[in-house]
Amino acid sequence: MVFLTDGAVSNEARLFDLIGKSLGTARLFTVGIGSAPNSHFMRGAAQAGRGSFVHIGSTAQVGARTDELLRKLSHPALTDIEVRFDGAVAELARDPVPDLYAGEPLMVTAKLTGKAHTMHVAGRWGKHRWRQDMDLQGGQVGKGIGKLWAQRRITALEDNPDKSENPGELDARVLALAMDYGLVSRLTALIAVDKVQSRPDEDFLGHEDMAANLPQGWRYEKVFGKSGSPLREAALRRKSTQVSRILQDRAAKVPLPATATPSDLFIAAGLILLLLALALFGWRRAEPLS
Repeated sequence: MVFLTDGAVSNEARLFDLIGKSLGTARLFTVGIGSAPNSHFMRGAAQAGRGSFVHIGSTAQVGARTDELLRKLSHPALTDIEVRFDGAVAELARDPVPDLYAGEPLMVTAKLTGKAHTMHVAGRWGKHRWRQDMDLQGGQVGKGIGKLWAQRRITALEDNPDKSENPGELDARVLALAMDYGLVSRLTALIAVDKVQSRPDEDFLGHEDMAANLPQGWRYEKVFGKSGSPLREAALRRKSTQVSRILQDRAAKVPLPATATPSDLFIAAGLILLLLALALFGWRRAEPLS
């Protein structure tokens, strides 16, 4: 089954569950159309349907990517793949392992508890059973494999969550993996801290919404309506009002330099001193001569 779509849906989890329950022995291949399809849904639907995801970003790619898809459909290499390790308990990043098609390598990432000495790979090749045993003795230690496993494990958990878990438990598992392996995920991010101060403390710190560009090939009026529509005009008026309010708040909070003198106080003090001087002068004139 081949499904061509931009994947513009919001109930991905329900669709994944429906595919897994209803597809039976068939396979589902998804083809994403356009510069920004819903890759999360397209990839997850293909994995739930034991197929693969093909992305066609422009019309120039249609021929090559379609030929690639047809070759996969015509030459399934290995289905119903099972992987196990002797001497270690394995947690596969993705279980079950996706089917293998012509021209694709079999890539398996697993977290092993114990030292594995043999890896067994089995599957179905057409109507025949197939098995291959691989000796893992003498394998080399590589950097970044742990991160690769954790990244694929997070993707597998979010694409096909365990139905027995609630969203909080799933988030806790994803967060723990991302924190333990230093990964960017839906719940974690990398923050760059610059210790060089570039903004004086007395400067106003404001905020405003920034416009975002649409994906290539998308048209504003197709997504949000025509430019003269009442909805867009109302949105523009709300935006103008928000900007005016921000500017007014910013002007009210700008600190002015305190360089002027308190003139009223100085005038009053001068008058008082003048009166005292006149009183002292009059008192000296009234004093009797000896």
